[in-house]
Amino acid sequence: MEEGGSPTSLADQEELERVSASGAEDGVVDRPRILSIVSPADLLEFGNQTVRSHRGPGFFERYAAVRRGESFASMLAMYDVSRERAQAFEDAARPTFDLAHIEPRRSLSLFFESESGQLAAMEYAIDGSNVLVVERDPEGELRARLARTPTSVEIRGVSGTISGGLHVDCSEAGVPERIVRELVDIFAWDVDFDSMEAGDTFRALYEVAVGEQGEVVQTGAIVAAEVRTAGRTFRAIYHAEEDGAGAYYDLDGHSIDRGMLRYPLEFVRISSGFSNARFHPVLHRTRAHKGVDFAAPTGTPVRAVADGYVTQAGRQGGLGYAVRVAHGGDASSISIYGHLSRISRGVRDGEAVRKGEIIGYVGSTGLASGPHLHFSMLEGDEYVDPLGVTPPPRVETSVSLDEGFQRSRGVLLAALDGLGEDGPVRLTRVSGPRAPAGERPLLVSY
Repeated sequence: MEEGGSPTSLADQEELERVSASGAEDGVVDRPRILSIVSPADLLEFGNQTVRSHRGPGFFERYAAVRRGESFASMLAMYDVSRERAQAFEDAARPTFDLAHIEPRRSLSLFFESESGQLAAMEYAIDGSNVLVVERDPEGELRARLARTPTSVEIRGVSGTISGGLHVDCSEAGVPERIVRELVDIFAWDVDFDSMEAGDTFRALYEVAVGEQGEVVQTGAIVAAEVRTAGRTFRAIYHAEEDGAGAYYDLDGHSIDRGMLRYPLEFVRISSGFSNARFHPVLHRTRAHKGVDFAAPTGTPVRAVADGYVTQAGRQGGLGYAVRVAHGGDASSISIYGHLSRISRGVRDGEAVRKGEIIGYVGSTGLASGPHLHFSMLEGDEYVDPLGVTPPPRVETSVSLDEGFQRSRGVLLAALDGLGEDGPVRLTRVSGPRAPAGERPLLVSY
């Protein structure tokens, strides 16, 4: 097994585990708590008792973090779940747990059927010991039960030097897809990942939930990351407030969020760029292509890139099923999503949408030779290249540089710096299983 960079020092390792754990009392170390609100012990794939049948082909997962003032139904609406469907899950759960009592800094794991997009199962972290699971029984009825939390939460790392491209190198190294797409989303406005060159490097720390046999039962969120490209270095760490609102910050505590997603899809492969003269594959003639095409399978969720309201949703000529969303106070900026297989429930003319909300699904309606998303942007009356626009300014928010934030930042950066970036992309276990009280923790690389 290959060593994944220089080991974290014992002092840093112990502090990393201390920051990742709830406090010790009477010499007994409690179960790990979460550095981020979107990590495994709150999202809870949870060992052998959870919805394992819905993890794999035929289903896709989404994660929804609870924030103060949100209801179960309003959270699910972001993921195109109807009020009736949400109510069915609430009714099924009520004998076990009342979902009217969801709390900030807890999260949901949602499992959808790939073909229909229907919510098939869910998990919710009730507390540090119990997980609500709602799923269909063999007769097709929704049933609720309690499951156990994972045995432990570990910090793991991925790092290395790019040779064949980020996606290719990470795929060959077995890096979880979730980590790759989160890394892209975090730095999308600063780094063109498709243009990273051989010799560029990256490092990231993320959490995993570990089951009773030591197996990874869920990949959690990135808690710290770094990318070095074109002579520049970009770093980010995750921090969550008490109300459940979390974000990535630079080392000075300033948010790196720009209020807008760079890409409308989580899995990005550009099949056709913005052009004033492109040969159209259906019309068989040269015409302007005032947008960017992203190749993706039919049914892939499409995200609104920013807050706004729907100005048109439905059939729109050659775009087939499409959605237009106006952004900004003067609505001078418009994003357009075309060739959808279907439009999400509740996405209607005049309705508000939020950044990241699923507004439709990739398809091939209209003048399309195959499944893909056509994504356009209008500034005033002029089409602009979505990949060439000036990055929007960062959201003017910052985190208090109190002792807790500074300690967490120091620990995470020490662990991040311990990941070797020379050589091929590889995975590293930064934080081993929790040791019994009074014993030294074990650091293992693989």
